[in-house]
Amino acid sequence: MSKILDPYIVPRLKSRAPIPEHASALLPESSIKSLVSFAIFPQFDLENHILADFNFGSHPATLCGDASSASATLRALPVPSISLLNQLIPKALRALSDNQISFTFYHGSASLRHSTTVDRHALTTGYLPPWVLAWWCDVHIASGAHKLWKQSIGFLQQRKNIPSAVNLLEVIPQMHWDCRMPKVLDSGMSSITMLSTFCRDAIEQFQWSHIAFFVNVKVTHRGAATRLGSDSEPGNHWLGVIIDTAMREIQVADPFSLPPPPALIDILQWWLDQHQNKCFKPTVLRCTKQDDSFSCGILSCNAVANSILPGYSLIGAADAEGERLRMLCEILALMEDPNIETMDTTLDSRLPSPPQTATATISKTSTEQNKKSKSKQDKKAEATAAWRSAFSGYAKAESSQKSDPLESDTPAPVKTEHKRKHEDESDTNSSDTEDDNTFDGLRTDLFAGFVDLPDPPPKRSSSGKNLGGAPKKLLLERLTKRCYCVNDPEKKEGYRCIGDDCRTWFSKRSQDHVGLAAGHAITNAPSVQVERLIEKEAARKQALVDQPPAKRAKSDGTSPTEASSSSAGRNALEVMVETGNRHTRARKDLELTLALTILFCSGLPTYYASKWQFLDVLKKADDKYAPPSREIRECSYPGRAGKEAFWTVHVSTADREVYLMETWEATDVSHTGKWIKDLAMETINLIGVSRFCSSVCDSTGSTLLSRKLTVEEAPIIIPLPDICHFLSNFTKDVVKIAYFAPVIKVVRGTIKFFNTSHIGRSEFLGARQTLRISRGLQAIGKHRFGTIIHSAKSVQRCAPAITLVVERAKADFSEFEEFFQPEPKPESALPFSMETMTFRVMLAKLVNIGSPITNALMCLESNEADPGHVYLFWHAVIASMLDMIQSKDHHYPQDVQDQLRTIISHRHNELLVEKGRLYSLVYLAAAYLNPANITSDVFKPDPSDEEALRGVPYAMLYRKIGTYLNSLIRAEINHGNRQVFTRWKGKGQAFTAMFKQEWLAYSRQQYPYNDTVDEQQPLAMLKYWRSKIGISQGGQILPHIAEKIFSIRVNSMPDERTVSKFTAMTPKSRSRLKVTSIGAMAQVGQYYETQRKLQLQRVEQERISRGESEPPLRSVKFSDIRHQKLPPDSSEQAVESMPFDEDGDDWLDETEGVEFSEMAASLNTPVNLNSDRVRSMLAEQSKVTKQAGKGKEVVVEEEIDEETNDENYEVEF
Repeated sequence: MSKILDPYIVPRLKSRAPIPEHASALLPESSIKSLVSFAIFPQFDLENHILADFNFGSHPATLCGDASSASATLRALPVPSISLLNQLIPKALRALSDNQISFTFYHGSASLRHSTTVDRHALTTGYLPPWVLAWWCDVHIASGAHKLWKQSIGFLQQRKNIPSAVNLLEVIPQMHWDCRMPKVLDSGMSSITMLSTFCRDAIEQFQWSHIAFFVNVKVTHRGAATRLGSDSEPGNHWLGVIIDTAMREIQVADPFSLPPPPALIDILQWWLDQHQNKCFKPTVLRCTKQDDSFSCGILSCNAVANSILPGYSLIGAADAEGERLRMLCEILALMEDPNIETMDTTLDSRLPSPPQTATATISKTSTEQNKKSKSKQDKKAEATAAWRSAFSGYAKAESSQKSDPLESDTPAPVKTEHKRKHEDESDTNSSDTEDDNTFDGLRTDLFAGFVDLPDPPPKRSSSGKNLGGAPKKLLLERLTKRCYCVNDPEKKEGYRCIGDDCRTWFSKRSQDHVGLAAGHAITNAPSVQVERLIEKEAARKQALVDQPPAKRAKSDGTSPTEASSSSAGRNALEVMVETGNRHTRARKDLELTLALTILFCSGLPTYYASKWQFLDVLKKADDKYAPPSREIRECSYPGRAGKEAFWTVHVSTADREVYLMETWEATDVSHTGKWIKDLAMETINLIGVSRFCSSVCDSTGSTLLSRKLTVEEAPIIIPLPDICHFLSNFTKDVVKIAYFAPVIKVVRGTIKFFNTSHIGRSEFLGARQTLRISRGLQAIGKHRFGTIIHSAKSVQRCAPAITLVVERAKADFSEFEEFFQPEPKPESALPFSMETMTFRVMLAKLVNIGSPITNALMCLESNEADPGHVYLFWHAVIASMLDMIQSKDHHYPQDVQDQLRTIISHRHNELLVEKGRLYSLVYLAAAYLNPANITSDVFKPDPSDEEALRGVPYAMLYRKIGTYLNSLIRAEINHGNRQVFTRWKGKGQAFTAMFKQEWLAYSRQQYPYNDTVDEQQPLAMLKYWRSKIGISQGGQILPHIAEKIFSIRVNSMPDERTVSKFTAMTPKSRSRLKVTSIGAMAQVGQYYETQRKLQLQRVEQERISRGESEPPLRSVKFSDIRHQKLPPDSSEQAVESMPFDEDGDDWLDETEGVEFSEMAASLNTPVNLNSDRVRSMLAEQSKVTKQAGKGKEVVVEEEIDEETNDENYEVEF
């Protein structure tokens, strides 16, 4: 028999027969405090004696006298059981429809009922109104809640030593005891009484859904629609399971510390085999062992959260009870948010009042109820406000943050749109008299659902002409269905979401209304429904194949004659082929649509989709394919008014896979350091702070401040400047020296002429083809790194072609032709042009002094670059520049030499000297952590006479870098959540001894660090240190922090490439996409590009394993990169010149520059600038030597001595 009241029929009865105020007064008031102190409940009939003589009739009810006598009668009546009420209420509803307005019943036992000595009329009630049945339902609800909350408060009073229990004792008594959970917290709309199970002694007596209720709340609040099961099975036990596709593991957490169940592993491995085609091995996930029979729900979820969300740590078994209470506090904090819409109470329904056809007695009762309902609502509001006020001190700060409109049940305000002329009058009237979002959003009063209506036909004039109106939005018509709510007495028409079981309802079929709630139906998107329809249609056709014509006609709606004629001469195979062709056609259409989506999301401007030429190509390729219509594209990619400011957040993995995480439109906000920090921390917290090693961005005022604020909030993150921006600014400092201004003026004028003059472009292209100069001129831009040096190189490279243009004299290049005069022939008596000679010398000086920077830039833009490369390339740059400054062959004036030395010293101190604006010791540490640098002449010798440091070639670096690495590890131990570091917490003495031992072994190049590194391999240093992790006596601490350092991406080139893709998607004349749309398209394109890249890598690995290909060799050195990025200078065919930058080169006219400090006497660096290894970083040619390392050692995690609470992790060197 059912123990739950039917949630659909009880509100219907209350709407037909409202409970009067004097009857409601017999039940507890709204607060839990009043409920617990309430002790007078009517007697319950546990033997179901009432059903025998239950009769409805039209006799007026006799329970409508004065309130006191009616109350006494109600108290005297036995209350039927819940299962009996579920049977009686439908009968009562049918009786009310027949104008039967009262009922009577026999309330004696079976023996008395059949006795001949007892007057049956004495045991029969008077005529009772139907609302008594509804009142009995309320009695059951109040009595059950009274028992649960009374036990729960007693439970909390016994645990006042737990802080959460103290808070709950202040909050719970003021809560309304019979409201429902907000839809955004519990998709099942459970009563708030469910929260009482969090603070109960005998939680093991309840269904396991009670134990998992907090999981439902968290999952639903995150936006997921799936709820956990609620069936109670004997012996149920919660396990935590993680399927790690990267490690190919099935990780199982069992609070009983038992091995993974074989049946569970078998079914998971079978399922994974169908999808992954990989072998997954079962492993044990760390989990606290439970010491009771009901904490498995808390502990298993805690184990999963600890593994995938670094912010969660494992709790002790004794803390499970407190954790359950803390979860209740967190749920109440979410409910305290005033933006969360709560459900109606079951005792005070907002369903419509009864129709006017009811009798006078019921109408009178309804009138009394309506008069007094306001006071009851006021009591409910006061109780709700009271407990919210009491709880406001405990509520978390994040509950006040603005929620995502797609995750909220309350739609954001939207603009009014003009309706189409052919919409019916009911829609027009509603939009004129009510606010746009009055009825929009999730309907909480829809117990019976919707009634769908057909769309009205378009209005026509008397002559039959279509009156027109706004064009239809086909996508909106596919996403919504015209309807009205079953429980709405006015039958107000609107539109519902087509998603299954979705209660989202709109007053208008407009893009603004529907777009806000589209996320609710993401699992029932039109494409998914189309696939379902295709599969159902194919199954139906298949079922009809073997049916006779008459039966087949009945199924598909055709007459037997038509069916016989249409199938005449066709056998079952032909019908199956036709069905298969239709299915293949639909599948092919979906694949073509996906291919087009990928194409546009990869950078093709979206306006091509509307061009007839593009559509004609599609038609000729497949004339049966219908591409997405214009209306669908416009709804999918809404337009914008003009240029918008935007910020992007990218995340790079240790293996250099980059992901665009966020694209924020930020036109109307101030881009302060705090705002940027909050933007970054939102993504960091989402993934987990402990999973991040560094934060990299350019170094403007706001971004530099944001890095500092990020480190304050997350001390384990290493803040670094974008090295490419840093070197680009270094270049700008050099070219703004007044000595180079004349030559730069000629470079700018030359490039501008050949980009704007048609005859000049034609002559220049012809001259390049004649002289076989493949690469043309490169325009000066504002946002290109090292742009002026690259442009100067292009003029230097194309000088012979420009001279040939001047000789031919077809283009008017008179302004600068004096600088490109041809060399005089030997027999000529004309002198050589002094202007040409001077310009070529000055141009060579500019290119020579800037080339080391641009060459290093080209290398450090690589995915393979790490902080150690930055350190070596920087010293290679300044070594080359200092050589040129001091060389007599270049003849730089003394004042120019001083200016260049000052700039070099300033930038060096800024990046690599302590107290510099961008200083970070991670660059030096990474260089030292490369064994090839220790065993070469990169660093200046610095041996020590100390016995403890014998064999350490660089004592100063040993101490300095060791202290820095120690500080990074201490931050990980104290503030991080990675087990490889936190395992040392409280074991300071063991930690210091182990780290000092490993650091000394590495600095001496002793085992296990005495092998070489093959630097030609991709991510060579990261692989080297990963191979050392876990090695006994040397791989417990140092390899982990080294892995973190070499996982850092030192540039923000992914952001630059994303912006370039944005520009390609939205040309200047066609920039109609919103920033959010561009970001979403870029993410889609990036996803498929990554999938394609991984597919190609798998193919290449297979070829390598078969010996058909050699492993790729990747180096960051300039000699290896220049051939990959730069085509040869001479070629049979000339390529197009770099397009002219719309941002222009006006930034070169700015005279204000960086104010440099006084020039340092010498550079403060431990690097030997004459080192062959340093010089080789920018060499034009290099000799590749492949080094082989030793085999990988056995990985062992050493046991640590027992905990001593020693939290001093500082190592003295």
